[in-house]
Amino acid sequence: MTAVRVYDLPTRVFHWTFAGLFVAAYAIANLVDDESARFDWHMLAATRCSTQVGANPLVAFLSFFSAFFSFIVLAGFFFCSFF
Repeated sequence: MTAVRVYDLPTRVFHWTFAGLFVAAYAIANLVDDESARFDWHMLAATRCSTQVGANPLVAFLSFFSAFFSFIVLAGFFFCSFF
């Protein structure tokens, strides 16, 4: 029996980029002065984090369909193997 992965590529990319951006925004906020030119990177990372949270339903939708279609392919393979 072949295992179907629930966490496929779109979900993994979403989670790792969100985690990286969150760590970057937190580190910049604690290490850089508010008046520094580098503080713009904090604002950019935080904006991208909030954009990703808004895009989370789309990622979940795509992940569901890629997992669903892989199940259909496997089910068809097992169904045809009985004949």
